[in-house]
Amino acid sequence: MKAACNQISYSVDIAALAACPNGTTNGWTTCGIDSYSNTSTTVSANIRFNSAEEYALSPDFAAPILRLEMKVKSSSESGRRLLVIPVVDGRELPDRALYCEYSPTKDSFIDQTIEVPADNEFSRFKLALSAANNTTTGWGISSLTVITANASPSPANLRTSRIYADRFTAEWDNPSGAVSNQILVLRSIIVPFYAEFTTNYTFEAFSNRNTTTQLTDKFISLYPDFSGVRLYAPTNSSGIVRIGTSDQSGELIFKGLKSYANLLLVMRAQKDKNSNKHHAPVAYISDNTTNIIGRIAATEEKMQHFIVPLDGVPDGASLHIYSCVGDFKSNSDSRLFIESVGFATIATAEHTEEQTIANTFTSAERQTFRSLERETLYCWQVRSFFADGSKSEWSARQDATTTNKSSGRLWLYLR
Repeated sequence: MKAACNQISYSVDIAALAACPNGTTNGWTTCGIDSYSNTSTTVSANIRFNSAEEYALSPDFAAPILRLEMKVKSSSESGRRLLVIPVVDGRELPDRALYCEYSPTKDSFIDQTIEVPADNEFSRFKLALSAANNTTTGWGISSLTVITANASPSPANLRTSRIYADRFTAEWDNPSGAVSNQILVLRSIIVPFYAEFTTNYTFEAFSNRNTTTQLTDKFISLYPDFSGVRLYAPTNSSGIVRIGTSDQSGELIFKGLKSYANLLLVMRAQKDKNSNKHHAPVAYISDNTTNIIGRIAATEEKMQHFIVPLDGVPDGASLHIYSCVGDFKSNSDSRLFIESVGFATIATAEHTEEQTIANTFTSAERQTFRSLERETLYCWQVRSFFADGSKSEWSARQDATTTNKSSGRLWLYLR
């Protein structure tokens, strides 16, 4: 961050966003985003928006945003647009959205500046795609800088006191000239995976007691809608198909649907714990050309749901799910484990969202928040407003974890 000419410039860590397709990082909340393959030695990281459900929600920059300086590319010069949607007091305002211009080529990220009109004031925004309108245009960002006005000084000396099972008190020192303060209390919640399936294949019948040999034929006999190369089952397992070996790639092939219109491919997958390979491609093959439509950025920690839009896939085309690729070292493990493969009209991956618990104003330098949940982590922040109408940046966030004990007060009622 740097200030100049009454402005502040924030450089967004695109690599961190790319590494967090679902969740929160550096104050940003992401859902479903992925990356374009790195075909350029000059672009080390990028994020991609490829379906209506995907988004990246910025933190609150605490001062009016003046402009966004970006490097973007679109997969075509028509169709869906990448939107900058203002978020004000927690509400998205799509009618005030700003549009990114199409790039002249789909192969290069192009500099673009989005100026924010003075009558469209916001300090937080959401990056997402406009309505599809029967198009599949995707958008990528390799660089993003947010330029804001220079806000007034924030409240200082923040501290949390009187923490009990159902309450805590936030305290701070007002900057000079402050006439009122806004305090937010937030809590992170996990939004669970959700899908409306038309078909969902789970592999409970596929099991293995002790063999280490290939089980491709066994799998196909159980699930004739699939074929594949180098399919295994982990020892003493059921319900999991393993694609590939430690040093040889494999693939799981779905025979195809009559139509893929308005459908999403939904897979629950995990990579091998020894693998340094970072994604597993999903593709269809047409005219001897492999067309990658998505990438499974599986982790080694747990099984997760991954969602790939299928708009644009030719009717009847088979779908190929490959083992992990993208070497960070040549001998890294390529194995991918899959629990289910399905097709859905609506799907949202599990992700973390911030929930506003309280949003209140006071002219004092303290505020008590009540009716909270026991043993729960909250965070709070405060900003000040001044007589000339200006406002400060938000303060740094402060944590407050409620206890399992009440305040211990004894109340006597006499009459």
